[in-house]
Amino acid sequence: MKRTLRQLWQVAKTPLRLTLGLMLMLVGILGLLLPILPGWIFIFPGLALLVPDTRAWHWLREKAERVRAKVDRRRCMADEGTAGEEDTSPPEGPAA
Repeated sequence: MKRTLRQLWQVAKTPLRLTLGLMLMLVGILGLLLPILPGWIFIFPGLALLVPDTRAWHWLREKAERVRAKVDRRRCMADEGTAGEEDTSPPEGPAA
């Protein structure tokens, strides 16, 4: 019985995810058009369900990793550049 349920879940997982993702996207689009319902609350989970298995998702993740690495390198370089500098500005307060 366990093995059969596991096999059924493996077969049904993708169509269920796609159906739920499309339904959330439709509700989200309706929410953008109707002033009663906030659409973005449904659009983001719908996209999260629809996108993970596409080539675009993998490309976007690789691109984000490269950008994150570049930002980290620049942040480290900026930290190293300001670490040796001393604060030579005059103290704030009323002038005597």
